[in-house]
Amino acid sequence: MYQKIILILGTSIAFTTVSAFADQARPIVTYFSIADRVRKQNPDLAAARFRIQEAMGRLTQSGRLTNPELSIETSHNQSFRERALTIGFSQKFPATNRLKLEKEVSAVDVQTARAEISEMERQLIAKARQAVIEYLSLAQQRKLRVEQIKLINELSSTLQKLTAKGEISGLDASLVKLERLQLTTELRQYRAQEKALNGVIKPLLGMPLEAPLIIGGNLDVMTLKTLPTDLDRRGDIRSAKHSIIGAGKQIELEQARRYDDIEVGIYASAERTEDAPEGFDTEGVVGIGVKIPLPFWNKNEGNIAAAKARAQRKKAELTALEKTVLHKAKAAREEMIEWAGLVHEIDNKLFPEAAKQQKLAEKTYIEGLTSIQTVLRSREQKLRLQTSRIAAVEAFHKARANYESQLGY
Repeated sequence: MYQKIILILGTSIAFTTVSAFADQARPIVTYFSIADRVRKQNPDLAAARFRIQEAMGRLTQSGRLTNPELSIETSHNQSFRERALTIGFSQKFPATNRLKLEKEVSAVDVQTARAEISEMERQLIAKARQAVIEYLSLAQQRKLRVEQIKLINELSSTLQKLTAKGEISGLDASLVKLERLQLTTELRQYRAQEKALNGVIKPLLGMPLEAPLIIGGNLDVMTLKTLPTDLDRRGDIRSAKHSIIGAGKQIELEQARRYDDIEVGIYASAERTEDAPEGFDTEGVVGIGVKIPLPFWNKNEGNIAAAKARAQRKKAELTALEKTVLHKAKAAREEMIEWAGLVHEIDNKLFPEAAKQQKLAEKTYIEGLTSIQTVLRSREQKLRLQTSRIAAVEAFHKARANYESQLGY
């Protein structure tokens, strides 16, 4: 009997220890750690990185000569007594530096692919950060509702005692109960929204379907730090600049393609002929040939014009993108300032006044000078202020995350 008890206790302790270690082993996702998690674990990002290998493959293939050609010709007369055999070997060579330019264009494509992956990282990280901020804000809203429910329960207990003594009407207790049900409903709504955010954050982190998501941190710290403006931190800016370089190389390449390749060949032939009455005579010939294409009808003017227009378009797109980024960063910064000012006003002006009104309402209700509706209304006003503050803090941090993302941080 004692052995069974000891075994059960030992097993329980073992499971508790394993569970504790498992909880410690679960990584906690925070606003500051999620960027690195996205870079390492996002499946879409892992798939997109194969674009770099594709570009590397095209770089390896570019700038190569075409394969040489081997030609064999044979002929004979009707009696098969006279025969001829010709074997030739030819190779095409570019008349310009086309192969070098093809290599340079492909090398720029590799850099562009890397910049595009960096831009994809920035966008995914921005999305993940916004989701984490929203999750932490929901957690604060839920915590606030739990605290309010606790206070309502205490008030309800007090009112029920007073109702039992016949000192107040039972309607007051019913109104407080209704208020509690409303808070409980809001609490369930916030929990449902948290579940929905799990479906946003977990795929971004490449987490297994049943893996638990633990998000830590808080939104208490609000800083208005100005970040250095270096647009080259953004992948799309770097990609646009690489595209401009590539477009310039493409112009040179199209200009080089005005002249087709020169073909150089060497051949050897042997011919056996009958020269009556002397008999058969065999002759051998070795020669070399060159084919030079003449650019009379096709000078590649259309492709050259298209390449020049593309280069101009890429420059205009970069200018527009840089202006857009700077405007968005400035707007996000100004939004941060506005939300921070609102939070400061709530903390220093509205909260003290709401607390004062709530205490006054509770005091007058105890003295029998007002109804329970006044107390509930004052509590609701304070709750509305607290909810507004949490929403303002959330909006501030979302603007901050947007500001950081616009500048490539």
